[in-house]
Amino acid sequence: MSDNNLYSEYSHVSLKDIKKILNENLKFLNNEKEQANKYISELGSFWEKLGYDDFVSIAFRCKQLLETASEDIKYVLSEIDEEISNNLVNIIRRIGCTSMQFNKDIGLAKGTGGRRLKDGSEYDLYCHLRDSMVYLMDLTDIANRLNDFVGKKKRHINWGVIISNLIAFCALIISALAYFSNKT
Repeated sequence: MSDNNLYSEYSHVSLKDIKKILNENLKFLNNEKEQANKYISELGSFWEKLGYDDFVSIAFRCKQLLETASEDIKYVLSEIDEEISNNLVNIIRRIGCTSMQFNKDIGLAKGTGGRRLKDGSEYDLYCHLRDSMVYLMDLTDIANRLNDFVGKKKRHINWGVIISNLIAFCALIISALAYFSNKT
């Protein structure tokens, strides 16, 4: 976790810092996905026998959010230098809001129907996913700051226009020289 993520308020953060934080989130998500897969793998046949279970269901939804968030952040980072649009802000905000809801849901599902989590991998998975959801909640605040940059576009040099104007200018000069040389 970076020092920036300890603040939970990003009004003082530059666009460069936002990109750095989003890249750190990608690293975090890759690690979290690995850990979640490890715990689920350890649970293997135990979880297959549970069928529908509130905790199992929300755990898989949390795990899916980790995967989706990773892809979405990659997309935002690939677009952020070209143009910052409302959809990029909405993507980041949605991850944060969804993680808030999933954090609540996994906490409720943990004890649904009197079911207690087994010690070991199941409890470790719960703690891991809950921590991951809390970490991702910061993205709502990052989205608020990113919103300040909506409309920012990369300035492209339109070489075609520049070259055609240069050719037109050269043609004008040649025409002027030809005109004046015929006059003398």
